[in-house]
Amino acid sequence: MRLTATGRNTLRILAIVVGCSTIGGAAFGIAMNGANGLLDPRPAAIGAYNGFLISLLIAGFELHSRRRAARSWLGRSPFLVNVILRSVIYLAVFALVIQSSLPVVGGEITGWGWREPNFLIAVGVSFAASIAFNAIVRIGRVLGRGVLVKFLTGYYYRPREEERIFLFIDLVGSTATAERIGHIAFHRLMNDFIRDATEPILAAHGEIHDYVGDEIIVTWTPERGLKQGNCVRCVNDVRRALEKRGDAYRKAYGITPKFRAALHIGTVAAGEMGLVKQAIVYLGDIVNTTARIEAVCRELDADILVSADVVDRLAGVSGLEFADLGSVELRGRTEPVKLYSPAA
Repeated sequence: MRLTATGRNTLRILAIVVGCSTIGGAAFGIAMNGANGLLDPRPAAIGAYNGFLISLLIAGFELHSRRRAARSWLGRSPFLVNVILRSVIYLAVFALVIQSSLPVVGGEITGWGWREPNFLIAVGVSFAASIAFNAIVRIGRVLGRGVLVKFLTGYYYRPREEERIFLFIDLVGSTATAERIGHIAFHRLMNDFIRDATEPILAAHGEIHDYVGDEIIVTWTPERGLKQGNCVRCVNDVRRALEKRGDAYRKAYGITPKFRAALHIGTVAAGEMGLVKQAIVYLGDIVNTTARIEAVCRELDADILVSADVVDRLAGVSGLEFADLGSVELRGRTEPVKLYSPAA
């Protein structure tokens, strides 16, 4: 089975976790047995066995649940419920694996029975670690890929200038659809739209910056977005993902979702903003211009508009061709912007 971009990223992370868990488990086994742990190899073997097998089973569970996250009850469960349920599943794995390690290494070791101190401490420590791990993972998902790390490291503590590609994806006919199906059903529609767009965005190495009404804002560094035309291919892949689930949308909401999109590149000021609610915010003319470009899609009868700044930087990328739409006056700008549309 071919792994998705999300699956590959998860596999890399969990491979690191498996390795660290195996080493950490061996160290924990030695520490739990004090001076005897250095003389008897069995505590280290038990710890390594526990760390390896526990993390391997959890890795399989996470990969399976991640592939089905958008449709499964676990993937749709509230944050706190999700953390608790996963932690309970982990607890069961910890208890069974830790107890199964004794026959594997051969013989009984004092303190490792079902009700004995070492076993209870090991399960308790593992359970506490699982809660912390799950909370961090879920918080990372709420903030967005890479954002948690940037917050923790203070990367954007002081505003900095950086070049960014921005993609605005706007659902067509959202106002009329919301009036027809109601706000609750429209919320579900937008959630499905975002979920189906997410995998192609991640596969193109994009970062989902924000959701604004019926719009998804995606950003790339130039190195990631321009490589192999990722930023342009992303839009086509999102369209294909929506077309693939067209029947499901028509059955649930009576529409075939379509969108308009705009791509632009330029320099922004990036930094943390806010006190009670903090976020990494990008400010600059490029953000407003991208929004203006998306707004003229209807006037030019185009689904995707790409600025000349992006097209010029994509020169030489095979498989990408663009139709010149000429220069267009944008609201709020004194200078016209030359626009292109990807050739069919």
